[in-house]
Amino acid sequence: MEGRQIGAVAIVAILLVVGVAGIVVFLPPAGNGSTTTTPTTTDPGTDPDASVLVTIGEDSETYNFSELKGLPSITGEGGYRKSTGTIVGPFTYTGVTMYSLLSSVAEVPAGYTLEVISGDGYTTYFTRAQVEGRFDGYTPTGEPAGIINCTLVLAYYEDSEPLPSGGPLRIATLNEDGNLTDGHFWAKDVANITLLDEVQPWELELLGIESWNMTHDEYYSVASCPHHARDIDVGVDTYSGVALWTIIAGMDGADDNHFLFNGTLAVEGYDVVITDDEGNNVTISSISLAYNTSIIVAGWLNGTLLESPHWPLALVTSAGVLLSNIVSMQMTLVE
Repeated sequence: MEGRQIGAVAIVAILLVVGVAGIVVFLPPAGNGSTTTTPTTTDPGTDPDASVLVTIGEDSETYNFSELKGLPSITGEGGYRKSTGTIVGPFTYTGVTMYSLLSSVAEVPAGYTLEVISGDGYTTYFTRAQVEGRFDGYTPTGEPAGIINCTLVLAYYEDSEPLPSGGPLRIATLNEDGNLTDGHFWAKDVANITLLDEVQPWELELLGIESWNMTHDEYYSVASCPHHARDIDVGVDTYSGVALWTIIAGMDGADDNHFLFNGTLAVEGYDVVITDDEGNNVTISSISLAYNTSIIVAGWLNGTLLESPHWPLALVTSAGVLLSNIVSMQMTLVE
């Protein structure tokens, strides 16, 4: 993970709410590729199984492959950087700009969050600024580049052929300068695209053996990944998120890029003090939380993002919600 530093014995995780300036008028992003209404060269073919449901409020449309190709298309270069630093691409992608796709269903509201769900349930969230094409990006060699301008696309072709991986439909970010975006934004096998009420971005600052800021999209990415996602039923309600130990694995000095838990450190012993915004806290020992899937850090309730007073994260067990609006975690090694 980027920007991580060696921490001290006391390890603190602080939740920071990050404001994003809005723009009053929503305009289609400037093209970073050539736009055509329909392909004019040899058609690579269609995928009969490809379809996506797009929903804005009460309006929704399901587009199959042929119908997507009937919308105005864009072709351009895109690539991404994995959390390990590996660079994938750039390749040439063809697809529909997200703005065009959304506006074909209904009028796009002034403020919103975009939810993209893959066939396996993996969920990615985009801010309005990202839909408009403003991403924290990287140079072609993988170095941080600050804010870059991209075109967010639902892609169906790579190098003029059906997608060799991640398809039949996937998210891509096109950039004419060869700049890259984070790989977790490139959602695969896209099945549902929905506009939600605007969600304020936030960061979870993890200070530990490894120190870095977990952004809201990184949390939602790992917590919706089939390998890490966990549900807990509390009465008639279902809370969804990720096991507490998975969050701790992001700062305990093991392979935090893949959230592999440091079992050796857990045996040596430490306590985690989890605190809410009013100073209430719960202390959990490393032995109690190690590989324990019955203690989760939840971001969803009954399939929707948490709202106040639980937002953005809640500590949940089968006994109920232990803490809402988590603002910090402090991990202290046992002497």
